[in-house]
Amino acid sequence: MHVIKNIALMSVLVSGLANAEKLQVNLSGSFYAPAGHSIGLGEDKSAFVYSVYGASNLTISLKTAAEQKLRVSVECLGFDELGNKEGTQGVGRCVWIDESNDKLFASISTKGETNQYKITGGTGKWKDSTGTLNTHFVYLPTSSNKFYLGTDDGKGTISAPNYK
Repeated sequence: MHVIKNIALMSVLVSGLANAEKLQVNLSGSFYAPAGHSIGLGEDKSAFVYSVYGASNLTISLKTAAEQKLRVSVECLGFDELGNKEGTQGVGRCVWIDESNDKLFASISTKGETNQYKITGGTGKWKDSTGTLNTHFVYLPTSSNKFYLGTDDGKGTISAPNYK
């Protein structure tokens, strides 16, 4: 009997994930990063730990509804290396919090001037979400070497079973 119930439950779960609407997402945002601890690795190479804070606008296209716009705060922690032929290389973790206080979690991979965010879950409407967003970032001039400012723009797809 347990086997039949487990098979039925798995069928419902797989069906729910398969029916999750794929959200087409455009991201446009800006960020602030205080200059963090870094170490020199010789030959103009360095490694550093970073904290990034920012805000982004997510434009979400749905098959079943009109386009929606969400504003999210962004916080990321990570580790990058500079001075490689490929430019910046690194990894990190991020949390995006929307206006409803629902959280979207992502891992971030940086290569050159691009970021790839892999969605790893969330809370509320973002619970059980997966997906990938690819972005391009640009550092902007600042009046100090104690912080960095920049923009991050891109797009991708999020599968969000609880999104309404």
